[in-house]
Amino acid sequence: MAGRDLFFAFLLLVGLGLALRCWLLERRLEQARKQLEEQDQLLREVVERLRLVPDRSPAQTAARPEAFAVDLAQADLKQRLKGGDAPKPIPERYRLVAALARRGLVAADIAEILEIAPGEAEELIKLARVSGER
Repeated sequence: MAGRDLFFAFLLLVGLGLALRCWLLERRLEQARKQLEEQDQLLREVVERLRLVPDRSPAQTAARPEAFAVDLAQADLKQRLKGGDAPKPIPERYRLVAALARRGLVAADIAEILEIAPGEAEELIKLARVSGER
């Protein structure tokens, strides 16, 4: 009789363990569902924002630099007409980046020398190339 009671106690413990495991798995599943719903909502918002962005054909993209140059020239003219024709001084950091880039240093080296982020160094090099360094 004692063996039978021990067997039923063992079965009861196994059943309780399985029930606990199922409950924990159900909680994890519910958390995963919530995360999935949040990511799905975020994805919908991104898709909606992308729908609002106007499509640009390759012809428009190719013509973009010329349009930018025209806009820049007009902005420069407006600025001079307003009386702000005095050029603003170039910050020292920009001059240093441009000088180091002209000497052949890459963005990672410039970032290390000036103690700035590599991404910032890359952007400053691009700005220096675009501006043609006054």
